[in-house]
Amino acid sequence: MSESLFHSPVGLYPFQQESIAQDYVKVLDGGGMLIVWDAGAGKTVFGIRMSCLLQEEGRGDLTLVMCERGKIDEWIEDFTTFSDQVVHKHYGPNRMRRLEKAGQVDVIVTTYETAKLDLVKFNRQGKTKRGTKLSAGPLFERLAGQSVLWLADESAAKLGNRGTDLYKAIEWSLKEARKLNPKQRVFGLTATPMESGYENAYNQGRLMFPQAMPKVGEFEQWFVKSRHPVYHTPRYDMQNIRMFRDMVAPHIDRRRKTDPDIMEQFPKKVEQFIRVDMHPKQAALYERIAKLQSLQEEPIPGLWLALRLVADHPASLVEAARTGESVLIKMLVEEIGEEEILATPSAKEKELLVRLDHIVNGQGDKAVCFTFFGQTVLRVLAQSLRSKGFDVYENHGGMTQSESADIRAQFRQSERPGVYLTSDAGARGINLPEATNIFEFESSLTYANHVQRIDRIHRINSTSPTVVCSTMVTNKSVEEGIVRKMLARNEQMDILLGDEDAGESFMTAQERKSLF
Repeated sequence: MSESLFHSPVGLYPFQQESIAQDYVKVLDGGGMLIVWDAGAGKTVFGIRMSCLLQEEGRGDLTLVMCERGKIDEWIEDFTTFSDQVVHKHYGPNRMRRLEKAGQVDVIVTTYETAKLDLVKFNRQGKTKRGTKLSAGPLFERLAGQSVLWLADESAAKLGNRGTDLYKAIEWSLKEARKLNPKQRVFGLTATPMESGYENAYNQGRLMFPQAMPKVGEFEQWFVKSRHPVYHTPRYDMQNIRMFRDMVAPHIDRRRKTDPDIMEQFPKKVEQFIRVDMHPKQAALYERIAKLQSLQEEPIPGLWLALRLVADHPASLVEAARTGESVLIKMLVEEIGEEEILATPSAKEKELLVRLDHIVNGQGDKAVCFTFFGQTVLRVLAQSLRSKGFDVYENHGGMTQSESADIRAQFRQSERPGVYLTSDAGARGINLPEATNIFEFESSLTYANHVQRIDRIHRINSTSPTVVCSTMVTNKSVEEGIVRKMLARNEQMDILLGDEDAGESFMTAQERKSLF
């Protein structure tokens, strides 16, 4: 073996060494796996070491990393820091020209969207252009015939839906690449292989280990009982689904933070639900809006959103009317009046302020607060927190990548305690180990996003011995149903990953249900 291309001041943890060695052997002749390590356990390090190992052994020609836009620079920085491989950023205008000028490189890092554009050409066929024929794009031609390591970061979020053009592009590329050289190694890196159901995991399996997956029709016949007539979402046959789990299991490398050989590296994690009763004025407003449905047979467009906003913070209705597109919300604000809505208290906000005062002002700790509503609830909370004297670091999807990175750096580097207030633009790919508490101002819609949120602070380099993760829920509101659905998806994930009996330190879906 040649000298190692990988270097790290702390080396690899034993569990990382074990997984890399075992998975390397499994994919020597080509193939793929889902690397399902809890967030913070080192999936990036896994990818870098695997890339180095294949090159050191003369078994790999090139590594292609596909990631979300916000993580492209982090991947490049990590490859540069922990390896001696030649890394190239494939992104932005004139990217193919720059790639040609770069000459021989070991690693290409790009976004999923750029990969779709450059791997495959979508050629519309016929006069109506309804049919589509796929052909090789310039990036595929660069990879053609080589032994490539494909690293799909956060694969479930990007490759869980086979109906998207992105999925079709990657599927075509892998199929054609395997024809030219069967030694294509494909790793999906994710902490949460299911966004909305078992079909997400199946779709990833079709790309990474297709030989082990049933045909689409067989999956439908064996594991799907029925589909929603409008949304086409599946209802699974839970009597057979464990057979699917058994098909997938040999191709999943599962590492939990609660595993005996890993848990010492992480702080203790405490999870809790914080349930609040609405203020009487808030409850009256909620009921007034909810009663609208009793007058209609068909679901009223925008009603569910309006109820969620009122349960969160009534003042966010005014923000939604000013900036959003909901006709119902605009009508409600006009009818009820901005002044009356703005004077309606939020029980959640009151509870959050009490807890943050204790954590930030009392203990001198840093906290993170997530909300789904980046253009409404987040704005209201930011104003309220600043009025109470908190240092607030605001992050949302309307900011540029550079702006978000600057805000995150300010929060992490500040010696003063403060609150990192973010939409789900901050739910993936960022590390905030300096924080000790995280709040979900409202529950995530999916268990996958719940995990991504709370694991922003539960990291291998966390600075506190204990982190507390709190999900806030307004009683007697639509939020209760959202939590139950999230926990049902948690139960599905437990079955897929064999987490039902993962040991007493692991919190199962059933245990979360008991907390709720």
